[in-house]
Amino acid sequence: ILVVATLLLLLTPAGAQTGKKPLDHDAIEAWRRITTTVLSPDGKFVAYVAEPWKGDGELFVYRSDGEIVASFCCASSPQFSSDSRLLIFEQQPAESLVRELKLKKTKKEDMPLKKTVIYDPVKGEIVKQIERSVRVTVPSEWSGWIAWQAEPEAVNAEGSQGKEENGDKTEGKRESAKNGYHLNLFNTSGAESVTLPFVKSYIMAEDVPAVMFVTGGDGDSFEEGAYIFFPGEGRTVELMKGKGEFSQMIIRSDAAAAAYLYSSDRSEKDGGYTLWHWNGDSGASLLADNSVEGLREGWKISENGRLMFSDNGKRIFLGTAPVMPE
Repeated sequence: ILVVATLLLLLTPAGAQTGKKPLDHDAIEAWRRITTTVLSPDGKFVAYVAEPWKGDGELFVYRSDGEIVASFCCASSPQFSSDSRLLIFEQQPAESLVRELKLKKTKKEDMPLKKTVIYDPVKGEIVKQIERSVRVTVPSEWSGWIAWQAEPEAVNAEGSQGKEENGDKTEGKRESAKNGYHLNLFNTSGAESVTLPFVKSYIMAEDVPAVMFVTGGDGDSFEEGAYIFFPGEGRTVELMKGKGEFSQMIIRSDAAAAAYLYSSDRSEKDGGYTLWHWNGDSGASLLADNSVEGLREGWKISENGRLMFSDNGKRIFLGTAPVMPE
């Protein structure tokens, strides 16, 4: 009898003995792991993303004493502003909702959108939600500003644009990848924000509030060209007006100097790029072209080579390449 009882015990599944559900593929997919963790610069808040192997992740925000502040489903890529006032993250539509709508053959323009969320952990409230965001930049060393660009709303049947969350529509010109998107500089202290029109590309100085950008122009405040804007001062420096191609923009960490490559002829086969430099004066000046001394014969300034300042900022390194035969 004892032997029979022992055999029955051995043959009984573990789940039946304990009452626990055995692990299967679905259970493993539901396991959550921490994929991202960020600490606010002042050390008062921590945020992390917990994601299952399959499905939507969840963002949790805690105070340093362990008290939970908030949680957000379908969120990712959290980062705090350098002044610790705000938490910025991406929020996607739930996978199950997207799958359901696709099965119903929902039109692309009717699908839910990914958005960027700006959240105030101190007040416990959402400050702003940015739909159709193209690029969001949070300076790591200087505080007070967050920059973003977003696609405009779709054109309706009458051919006009709805009211845009990221800036007013300029008459006769729409934001696009070709024309540029409005660059919004959001003031984290609640003061008035700034919008720079039709920005095609931009970079930020590392240590001080300064934004170097190329705009397609709005026919009013800005002509097409390259500029530097100092948001803390509300001051704009015009580097160059021109309808050519700007490439490899760089700005010193202290915003005391900047440089870029420029070609006035967009259709020129070999590029014809020239090196321009700004040293804090009113405009940029030509520093080098393809006839500069020291450039090997049959070679040219390359728009694909990385432009860099030396550590002391007194030299600029640029790339060169052989001129391709026609």
